[in-house]
Amino acid sequence: YLASIVGTNQDVFSWLLIVLAFILLFGYRRVRSMMGYPTILPVGIDIDGVLGEQVIPVLARIKERKRIGVGLTKDNITEWDLAIDGSSIDKEIEEALLDPEYVREMPVMQGSTTAMSELSKSLHIIITTNRPLETETETIAWLKGHFPKSYHEYANTRIFGKETLGLRVLVDDYLGNVKRFASAGGTVLLFSQPWNQSQDTELEELMRAG
Repeated sequence: YLASIVGTNQDVFSWLLIVLAFILLFGYRRVRSMMGYPTILPVGIDIDGVLGEQVIPVLARIKERKRIGVGLTKDNITEWDLAIDGSSIDKEIEEALLDPEYVREMPVMQGSTTAMSELSKSLHIIITTNRPLETETETIAWLKGHFPKSYHEYANTRIFGKETLGLRVLVDDYLGNVKRFASAGGTVLLFSQPWNQSQDTELEELMRAG
């Protein structure tokens, strides 16, 4: 039966790996508690737009390869789905993430390595990302290269959502993730970027309620 599923659905193994990762993540915390270790404060840190600078290199990429977005800078990206000559910034980033070279060469956000080193000394850091599952190998290699001792767990939340991880705090730049996490009762630190500066009534209501 498994062979039949694999033959008709190539995503089965990806699903299994994600479910296994979640089981291990929650099991690890439960075992710590049972063994009498101090309660840890789990903090989720996003990758793109928080640890990694994804917009500047993708703008350079589409200008060179597609001749679109000419004249645009990061400051012009005031919406996450900003239209760009028949495409959009979010679609272009999704496409670029499937290129291993783009992932490998992504610059780190200025100050992120120092900040992560300090945070990991007193907090339990879980790297959370909604990147395509196909990027896992390169993403983990990038993290190990730039933040080798600055995080404790890694979780791809593309399918399940960051609000399902049991985190107490989330640091993220994407308003969609921020609002879902806050709606679930979590504490959110919005990482300032040009695309999250516009007025958002739903977010303002969540802030007042929290």
